[in-house]
Amino acid sequence: MDANDIDDLSVKALRIFLLIYRTGSVSRTAELLGQDQSSVSYTLGKLRTSFSDPLFVRTGRGLQPTETCERLVSSLGSAIETIDHAVADREFVPDESRRRFTVSSNYLERAIFLAPLLRSLRREAPGISLDIVPSGGGAAGYRQLVAGECDMLLSPIPVPDSKIFQHLLARDRYACFADAEARGGRGEITRAEWLASDHLIVTYGNQFEPAFLRAVGPEAAAIGRINCASTSDLPSMLKGTDLIATAPSLLAPVMGARFIQFRFPFAETGLDFYLSWTQRTNAEPAHRWLRERLISVAADILR
Repeated sequence: MDANDIDDLSVKALRIFLLIYRTGSVSRTAELLGQDQSSVSYTLGKLRTSFSDPLFVRTGRGLQPTETCERLVSSLGSAIETIDHAVADREFVPDESRRRFTVSSNYLERAIFLAPLLRSLRREAPGISLDIVPSGGGAAGYRQLVAGECDMLLSPIPVPDSKIFQHLLARDRYACFADAEARGGRGEITRAEWLASDHLIVTYGNQFEPAFLRAVGPEAAAIGRINCASTSDLPSMLKGTDLIATAPSLLAPVMGARFIQFRFPFAETGLDFYLSWTQRTNAEPAHRWLRERLISVAADILR
């Protein structure tokens, strides 16, 4: 089987074929293309007739390619990628697109980066939709990315895989937050006061130990601490208490006016945020555009 077999097929049909192969789903392909599911199913039916093969069979894990399908993808190789990218370049117009993207992140990244990204999208590309899914703790987000369950991952944890594309989205520092009323409006703290205080620490279900504790050193083991599951817990749990939360300084606008931010009294400790994606979406114009918008939003926040 070679490229001559596709002479009678349209470029759009081949693009649908490629997306079904990648996603294992007719519905997901329809979402990505902004088409009705029935239209994608109709095109798949025509492809099956043209090749006299079902091409995909339904299993518990979605649509799985047949041997004929695998041979077709293998023989076409980079040609089908070139066609896909050429069509995408011609078809993607941000303010007209109705594409849907899946972004994996936790509350911290959602609050800092995705909220302003959504405001930007509503102005520039109101038809674009996002599915924002929780990345969990540890390596869960990486597994989502590799499995194709998300298009991009936002995380403070770098991906341990040289095959994954990764961009340093932002570099922040840790700061201390507390209820202004409980502290009488006082916004500075000494090392001794910090060590003597009780702390609210985000550990994502004990799957993450914040880097600032290493800056404190061995004495960190003796501090009074309450571990919480998410950064989203901080405002409600700090309110009305004398607890201190040490968290990224970029969180300040989300915390609200009730809480004061003051300098972490130990060695300045950074926290990096990474944007990661795979080869599947690397060259696709719509995904590239969305990544560039997110990078631009992050740069605006840092300024």
